[in-house]
Amino acid sequence: IDEPTRGIDIANKAQIYAFIQELVAKGKACIVISSEMQELIGICDRILVMREGRITGEVSGAEMTESNVAVLATSGPKPGPKAKGGTEWLS
Repeated sequence: IDEPTRGIDIANKAQIYAFIQELVAKGKACIVISSEMQELIGICDRILVMREGRITGEVSGAEMTESNVAVLATSGPKPGPKAKGGTEWLS
């Protein structure tokens, strides 16, 4: 779902969140694309962060904070042979 709550009032946002939760309860996976970090943190089990068309990292559980997502979105993971998620970084 791409930006499911953009331009939506609070009451309808709650309905969208409930619908997503219903799908998950039925064993369905939902991919939500959003620039609203608090929204993602509130409804997702894990977050994959992309920058320039590449996955720069994945956070879940206690790692799902605005600061961790922001670091991955702006500068990516610390340099190394591979970023979490298998993205290769070139020197």
